Amino acid sequence: MKRIISGATYNTDTSTPVGRYSYEDDVDGADSTVYCEVYQTRGSAFFVVETWVDGNRSDRCNFVAVTRDEIAQIVASADNFEIIDFNAIPEPPEAVAEADACMTIYVRVPAAIKIRIEEAAKSANLSVSSWILRCVERCTDAKQG
Repeated sequence: MKRIISGATYNTDTSTPVGRYSYEDDVDGADSTVYCEVYQTRGSAFFVVETWVDGNRSDRCNFVAVTRDEIAQIVASADNFEIIDFNAIPEPPEAVAEADACMTIYVRVPAAIKIRIEEAAKSANLSVSSWILRCVERCTDAKQG
């Protein structure tokens, strides 16, 4: 399959598959599974081919050009990301056991920020708690590095 996005060609036949994942989506009131394949072009650009499947029928296919940073975010947020090419996509850190159980922190934010957080979490297909946790992890990791 081949698509042109912003004047550039993205072709699954000439690109290397580097990862895959799936997620559930509600399209026009019908539950669908979206199967996503991540490719890297010969020019090192990344793109995702999303295929919506409802039952046994493929409803639509979408090509999305993505950056290396966006791929890293997808790897971090997708619960079922499978890396096919470890040279193209670095493996996330090894899971470690937590010494302590989870702790709770309460934070009061203005209503406008709460709405923005909820929108960002929804667009990332995450719960608000998971989205905030990833933000805090990125900030604390950046401070340590």
